[in-house]
Amino acid sequence: MKKLVYVLTVFLLFTSFAEAQHCSTISNNVAPLQASGTPGFTPDFRSLPCLDSGWSVVDTIYFENYATILDSIGNPLTINTLKIDSISNLPTGICWTTNTTNNTFSGGQTGVIIFSGASSHPHLGQYKLRFMVDINAGPGGTVNLRNVDAETLSPYLVTPLRYYMRVKRNPRDSCASIDTSAGGVHVAFTTNITATGLPVICNGAPVTLSADYCQSCSYLWSTGATNRSISATGAGPYSVTATNGVDTASAGPYAVRVDAPLVSSFLLIADTTQINTWSVVDQSIGTGIYSRGWNWGDGGGYSDSSLTHTYTLQGNYRVCERVYDSAGCMVQSCDSLGNVNIPLPSNPTISVHGVICNSTPTTLSTNLCTGCTYLWSNGDTTRSIHVNVSMPYSVTITQGGNSVSAVSGTIRRDSMITPTFALVADTSISNKFYATLTSSSAGIYYYTWIWGDGNMDHDSLPTTSHTYINSGNYNVCLMAHDTAGCEVQGCDSTGAVFITLPSQPVISGVRTLCNGNSGWLRTSLCTGCSYLWSTGDTTTGISVSTAGPYTVTITQGGHSASSVPYLITIDTVTAGFSLVRDTAAAHHWFVVNQCHGAGNLYYLWSWGDGGHDSSATPTHTYSSAGNYNICVEVYDRNGCNDRYCDSSTYIYRSQAIISVLVLPVAAAGINDVSAASHVRVYPNPTTGTLSIEVPAASQGSAHIFDALGRWMRDLSLSSVKTTTDVSDLPDGVYTIVVKAGSENYNVRFVKTR
Repeated sequence: MKKLVYVLTVFLLFTSFAEAQHCSTISNNVAPLQASGTPGFTPDFRSLPCLDSGWSVVDTIYFENYATILDSIGNPLTINTLKIDSISNLPTGICWTTNTTNNTFSGGQTGVIIFSGASSHPHLGQYKLRFMVDINAGPGGTVNLRNVDAETLSPYLVTPLRYYMRVKRNPRDSCASIDTSAGGVHVAFTTNITATGLPVICNGAPVTLSADYCQSCSYLWSTGATNRSISATGAGPYSVTATNGVDTASAGPYAVRVDAPLVSSFLLIADTTQINTWSVVDQSIGTGIYSRGWNWGDGGGYSDSSLTHTYTLQGNYRVCERVYDSAGCMVQSCDSLGNVNIPLPSNPTISVHGVICNSTPTTLSTNLCTGCTYLWSNGDTTRSIHVNVSMPYSVTITQGGNSVSAVSGTIRRDSMITPTFALVADTSISNKFYATLTSSSAGIYYYTWIWGDGNMDHDSLPTTSHTYINSGNYNVCLMAHDTAGCEVQGCDSTGAVFITLPSQPVISGVRTLCNGNSGWLRTSLCTGCSYLWSTGDTTTGISVSTAGPYTVTITQGGHSASSVPYLITIDTVTAGFSLVRDTAAAHHWFVVNQCHGAGNLYYLWSWGDGGHDSSATPTHTYSSAGNYNICVEVYDRNGCNDRYCDSSTYIYRSQAIISVLVLPVAAAGINDVSAASHVRVYPNPTTGTLSIEVPAASQGSAHIFDALGRWMRDLSLSSVKTTTDVSDLPDGVYTIVVKAGSENYNVRFVKTR
């Protein structure tokens, strides 16, 4: 029986009880009742059945908000809004949601609240719900009450807001009797014990245990402590009892264990052949150590578990280790010296960052080491220098009275001339321009054409073209690059490309609409032009979702030009298959190809184990059993495509390998057998004899093909029923094409032992 859950508007939540969660993922679209003029809740809680502990429930309650609230001297104030902040003392496992935005109701508004979930509360009986609400009332919202207990608003509300729920153990038990003593009811509550971190004492560090907070509660722990939180220093179960002066709740026993001592320790060893490589010898001790992480001091964190590390920069580094055991305890230690020192490099190098391009300096850098000084052959004393003269450079690095030197090769210098080019408009397409290099191309490796409309072309040819899709003035530039990476840029002398009215507009865009999708069409663009499509649209581009033809007329200054009709076709491509087990051969499966589309289809099979095939009827072999996500993607001649995947079938094996065979898609024009056709092929599966029945006036012929589509034999159907022996056929799946009268029927059958 569906229980009714409660829709409220003036609510409260009290921190002395466990707060019910708001059902943020459950929608509430229940229609509220018509306003009656009587605020409060319906139905009366006494008419509702009890919640059964452990059983799911979806309950609805209807609420009519108060229209007014009384001020401190009894004058009525109009309620503008009432918002439910929270609801507490609901049975554990029950959450709530309202049918209004932000759980807010206007004065006199009716609404709905749904409570849902499965009560798992250990205390059975009657629960008094508490609602915390915000109320805005009076002209201009002069009265604002924030997070107040709705029941304590009496006498400001003519009648107090109260509602109750009752919980029983199971459907066979009786519901708790209604308690109305002193105008109230028994308020049930629970408490729990939680630990800060793990409930494990690691290397003697105590664990903090806390009971759930409740207002005006006192606590008594099994240790005799009376605080809400205690420090557990030894193993053993812990329990606590909380009381609020009326009711008592207990929690425990809560187990805390003492972990074996865990110590992190290691030795650092420098590599004798490579000065920037160090290794560690781990000397950590403890029971159940399962993880170690190293922080080498150069920004890698504790994610490295290897025992060797190579530094890329000179300097002093502090190495640390973290050790974890199976109980979750962690200890950390760092090397006793506090640093790893990477000294002066034995073989310094000079890095060259590019070449000197048209006198633009390039950068030279050498090795970094701590406390070192540098002296370059040009007199600079920094680690990196900038040079614009083509010659060899040397550097000397000094540390503590010791010096090492390095020499670079001759720095390459390139000099490039600024490229120039000519722009020519296409005589037939007004928005197309040609650009041709007019300066020398000696030493140029490739070009970048910058068209001024956000598009760039990278090309090794000095001549190219570009078609604009928007009208306007465009500044065209050319950037030339040589093999060393130098680049120089030149722009057209006029600084503008002007798009004018075309002699005949050209429509471009989608030619085929795939699987009901839409596409875009665009036309030639010109400055100050207006457009009129055959669809009535007046923009330079339109979205289309139906087959063509389409035309466009462009007008400028009283002159018009129209396009030729632009044809669009519609294609539908469907990917699909079904996976069936071969009843005749163990560990063999068939994939029935159900893909459809115009013309020949192009296939891409993905078998879920890294294997792929591109034919319509491939075979595949699996090396182990499992649920594999098998996918097929198909394309037709127009580029339309569709994709289908299935991972629901468990492909199993015991000893033999697992193989999968794709059956060919049914030939065009062959109908599936239906009851109305009066064509029957039986038994299926068969061990040797196959019977074919056709209508008396429809005798014809039949042809049997194997799973790969190869012809096996022909049959003459000279009577209503024809029986043939197929015992000589190998076990497997076959297709029989039955020609009965003017119709063809395709029937798949299995031959087995």
